[in-house]
Amino acid sequence: MFKIITTVNQGILFIRLQGKLSCENFSEFADEINYLLYNQGISYFVFNFDDLDIGKNIFSKIQNKLIEICLTSGKVALCGLSKEEIKKVNLRNDNLKIVSSEIEALNYLHI
Repeated sequence: MFKIITTVNQGILFIRLQGKLSCENFSEFADEINYLLYNQGISYFVFNFDDLDIGKNIFSKIQNKLIEICLTSGKVALCGLSKEEIKKVNLRNDNLKIVSSEIEALNYLHI
């Protein structure tokens, strides 16, 4: 089962992902991000992958969503990724950063 937990702290949206994210339930993830980005106007996101099992071939879809956020002038911090997953992240965008914890993300994403 896939679950999205959102909280706001100091104007930054923290998204904790739990369970298994696969091609079958990716639309739930994408719809939530689209709503927050386009309907609510959120610009600062922290994604916590600590409790998430990422299915095969799904990381490219996650990457596309992250780029979409950055292209709309948003900033993203990622934590809880394995070393193998970090290698898959395109870090050429200045608005995307890997951090070790949600607390470190607060230092990166300051309003």
